[in-house]
Amino acid sequence: SQPYRMNWIFNAAALQSGTETVGRMSKTRPIKVTTKYGAHKARTFTVSTTSSLDRFSFGKCMTWPGGLTCPDARAWTGARSTTSLGLFGAYDTIFGATCVDGTDYYQNVQAQVLPDETRTSGLDMRKFCCCVDMTTGLLYNNDRSYCIVRSSYNGEECSEMCEVTFEADKFAEGTAP
Repeated sequence: SQPYRMNWIFNAAALQSGTETVGRMSKTRPIKVTTKYGAHKARTFTVSTTSSLDRFSFGKCMTWPGGLTCPDARAWTGARSTTSLGLFGAYDTIFGATCVDGTDYYQNVQAQVLPDETRTSGLDMRKFCCCVDMTTGLLYNNDRSYCIVRSSYNGEECSEMCEVTFEADKFAEGTAP
């Protein structure tokens, strides 16, 4: 029944209401969303809009509109989190972007990244460590080889991998007295 448990969010507001208790562990979940064909069998997703889409995310991906500073991205994802929307939130706030304190910049190492669309099994939801551009927060060179599954590295390896994205001047802005 998990494939039918979807959270629909628009402008930081849950588009559904109601919960039910399910499973052997008696977990409270959003009410099952009935679909004509079954979301778990989907091969395509079609959307039409009267405006433009900057980014599209699915699953528990953490994305935010392009062009936001790191603090603004944290606020945007936080408004859509389980902290703000309860059971109807997209993810826990710990999965928001990590910022260089006191600046608008992203840390070049993001160590709490949720799995993306390549993770098709609910059993494979291990976190990633990713190297990002410190100004945009985007994956370095849009190259997935700069993301590694967290259980396959130690923190030092991730920092070494991400040295290429470290910008000392941006980091120094946040550490200056």
